[in-house]
Amino acid sequence: MNPFMHNCFNSYFEKKPISLVDVGASGGIKDAWKKIEKHLHVIGFEPDEKAYNELLKLKKGNETFLNTALYNRKDELYFYLTRKQELASIFYPDFDILKDFPDASRFDVLKKVKVKTDTLDSILEANSIKDIDAIKIDTQGSGLCILEGAQKSLEDVFCVEIEAEFLPIYQSQQLFAEIDIFMREKGFNLFDLRPWYWKRKKGSAYGMPRGQIIFADCLYLKNPQSIEFALEEQSTDKDKKSKVLRMLTLCNLFGYVDYAIDIFDKNSYLFSKHESNAFKEFIDSRILWRTSNSSCLGNLDYINET
Repeated sequence: MNPFMHNCFNSYFEKKPISLVDVGASGGIKDAWKKIEKHLHVIGFEPDEKAYNELLKLKKGNETFLNTALYNRKDELYFYLTRKQELASIFYPDFDILKDFPDASRFDVLKKVKVKTDTLDSILEANSIKDIDAIKIDTQGSGLCILEGAQKSLEDVFCVEIEAEFLPIYQSQQLFAEIDIFMREKGFNLFDLRPWYWKRKKGSAYGMPRGQIIFADCLYLKNPQSIEFALEEQSTDKDKKSKVLRMLTLCNLFGYVDYAIDIFDKNSYLFSKHESNAFKEFIDSRILWRTSNSSCLGNLDYINET
């Protein structure tokens, strides 16, 4: 599948690529994001100096990396470097909880370093980076703190992918429930969860195979009302069209073609007949089975993907 829908839209993406803020960028972009590298500009944040230097070695022309720790304010905090590099955090691991699960030693703190923190809003403004489309956060417990420092940026953002814990495996960290409340207050709906389960060491051979849900990769997309507000901030119809196209691509990327149809339908006045037909052609290629619902795109029959 071409998530960009049709070649007739290429000029819009060439002028304004999809912009992704990747917080906790160690190892480079992952998973679905690689599918849209062609028209993707990555602004990556990595506070671990070693991991940051590794990123610079792999840097491509469409990537900007910053050796900066993000938080909800300017501050100076300890950053705890763990045996497994990806588990490093500004929060100390909670071994009272971790000791009951296998391989707790990967959380062992090998070193602590002081890092200066700043907010995402402040850093983006200082670097004249505007109109972000997506934020991906994988920072081991500090996701909500980072979002609290990105409230201006979130006005433009359509998609947020964030790792959220259900069990406090780091001391003083915030959990999924608090993140979900914040995101809904900011005009986002939860679209998906990819849960991860752990089984306790003492009973690993017994009972259900999955164990307890510990954390999940959560996907939030901006709700319809908030999309309207975001588009009102675009100065021209051409800018609005570009913004809508980036939203549609992100919907397609994660498989929410039904939501892409809804967004297009509400903003179809921005598109020429040729562009509308190109979008319809793309939608027809995604149909798994047909329904009699004809409320979208005039008389186009469509189907939700599962």
